[in-house]
Amino acid sequence: MIDCKTFIPEYLIICYFCGKSLNQNTMNKKFIFGGALVLSFVISQNLVTAQTIITIAHDPQPTALSVVATNDVGVCPGGSTVLGSTPAGGTSPYSYSWTPTGSLSSSTNDTTTASPSSNQTYTITVTDDRNCTSTDNVTVTILDCSGVEQLKEVQALNLYPIPTDGILNFGLTFTSKQSNTLVQIFNSNGQLVMSKNYTKPDMELKDVFDLSSASPGNYMFRITIGNNSMTKSFIVK
Repeated sequence: MIDCKTFIPEYLIICYFCGKSLNQNTMNKKFIFGGALVLSFVISQNLVTAQTIITIAHDPQPTALSVVATNDVGVCPGGSTVLGSTPAGGTSPYSYSWTPTGSLSSSTNDTTTASPSSNQTYTITVTDDRNCTSTDNVTVTILDCSGVEQLKEVQALNLYPIPTDGILNFGLTFTSKQSNTLVQIFNSNGQLVMSKNYTKPDMELKDVFDLSSASPGNYMFRITIGNNSMTKSFIVK
């Protein structure tokens, strides 16, 4: 029996499997397939045709290709944020394509920096070595970072000291008793730095955030009650 891996130059050997045909140039190429291989060959010198069925070792079928983009994020006007993608399954190596490309630092890497001027949804498409593709989306939202927005439930908001060297004190006075208040701090790229939920703040709320490990720059303090929120910008020295 003639093996596909043992090619005899003066003979013509043709192997058919999975709808693919091997010739002299591709005889030693590794293919991914499953089950038994039907090997047909013709020895043209003697005009003899033979067929046999053999079972050969093969790579297991890879898992389906998938990709997960970073979570949706908000940025201040003129800000930027890093978008990333994590592929899994399929057959490496992978190639990457981000769209739309206009406000991106790169469209063909696994990570890219987005600097949109308005709300924008980006799509990452990953292609593996077998030309399989998978996509995911991430939305960048432009936030209002100009100062304090009005929130009817809040009578007064006090942040100090501003600028801060890392320890930020805040106090809230409510117009009525509140059952749930979410406080978040974002950096200038819209990335969440700290978050704390207060379930029963009553009429007043006071607390301290330790930002001593945060990089110097502009930050945004956001209060959310129900579906409404207010923000105030501050600086970490």
